[in-house]
Amino acid sequence: MGMVCRNASDGASAGRKAGANFSLELVRLLHKKGRVRPTPYHGGLSIGRDCHTIGDSCAIVCAALKGKVSQTHLAPQKLAWSLWNGVGKTLYWAAVAPTDEVARFRSDTAAMVISLISSFPSL
Repeated sequence: MGMVCRNASDGASAGRKAGANFSLELVRLLHKKGRVRPTPYHGGLSIGRDCHTIGDSCAIVCAALKGKVSQTHLAPQKLAWSLWNGVGKTLYWAAVAPTDEVARFRSDTAAMVISLISSFPSL
């Protein structure tokens, strides 16, 4: 996903810096507004319930991306986050899913992957 601040003369170094700055901004936002806290025993990564909370906070992530990525990249990200919330809830069940839920899961998962791929044209 290309950061908007990059242009042909910026180079990879500027892109890495913009990405690192955005990552820190996102961590602060998720902590402050989403109440997500990285776990010290996984190298500062979020796991378990915090991963669910990040999914529930997808509006925070999409709002943070606005103005930092082009609309061409933002629209598929919003769609992928929306689909992930349904897919994720199915994954978190501790029960056998009904047939219609399995079909919806497969369809939403495929649509989510297609949306994410369109957001990363180099792939």
